Formats: sequence, structure tokens, C-alpha cells
Amino acid sequence: MFPEAATYTQRTFLELAEEHLEEVLGVARWLAPSADEAARLAEEALRRGYREAREASPPDDFRTWIVGLVAAEYAGNGNGSSPPPDGVDAELPVAMWTLPSWQRVPIVLSDVAGFSYEQIARVVGIPIGAVRARIHGARVRLLEALGMGAMGPIEGSALAS
Repeated sequence: MFPEAATYTQRTFLELAEEHLEEVLGVARWLAPSADEAARLAEEALRRGYREAREASPPDDFRTWIVGLVAAEYAGNGNGSSPPPDGVDAELPVAMWTLPSWQRVPIVLSDVAGFSYEQIARVVGIPIGAVRARIHGARVRLLEALGMGAMGPIEGSALAS
């Protein structure tokens, strides 16, 4: 839990941020088109978090809040579908880049960060039914991009052989 606002200090924020830094960077790497952009995205989210925590009551769930700021920074930068970054050759990461940001953010928060649908709804600011629909749609699109249907590889795809 985040300490009470009255005892909040710079050290407290830095300790909590350090505790969650790998997860912040991991989510940023799944959202951003390059390692440099992921680092910038994570840095901006941490700066924003520090400012917000100093100006208002700190959140109860630091992890959800700080990772959510990464998603908010990404979405706030007008990111949509992007071509896969250079050097990405694994099929799933390339397929992730076929998703528009409104689907990519919820599925990354769910399947990479392990957020519950309720947490995603709070972070993204949409109803839980919309979270479910976006994640389902993202999974369907990922399966199609990977040449798989609900029952396995689609005939004629690279994975069917």
C-alpha cells in the first residue's frame, strides 16, 4: 500500500518506483516502437507520477497506478497502429503491432502486466464490458495475424504445415 499523503516523501516515491521499474519498462517495451521510445515513455510516466503524487493524495495501489500512467502516456501521444519496429522477428510481437492502440493497451495490461479487468477499466477509463470486448477483439486479431483460428492453424497459413 502507498503510505499516507502526510508521510509521503521523495524517497518513498523513488523506492516504490524502483520496486516496479522492470514492470514499467516491460509494459513500455510492448507499447513503444523502439527501445529508446520505451525508455522515454517510462521516464515520462515516472515524472508524471512523481508530480501527481506530490500534488494530490497518493493512490492506494501504486503498481496499478504507475503502470497505468505508462499506458496513459502512450495513449496520450496519439499512438495508433504502427508498423513493427526494425529487428523484431518473433511472430507474436510483430502481430501485436497490427493492433490499434485501443486494443493493444488493454491486452498488454492484461496479458503482460497481469492486471484484472477491473484494474484495466480504471486505468483506461472505460467500462469493464468494453475492456472485455477490446481484449477479446485483440485476441481474435492476434490469432488471425498468426494464421490461427479458434480451433488451430488456418489452412494455407505458415503455421498450418
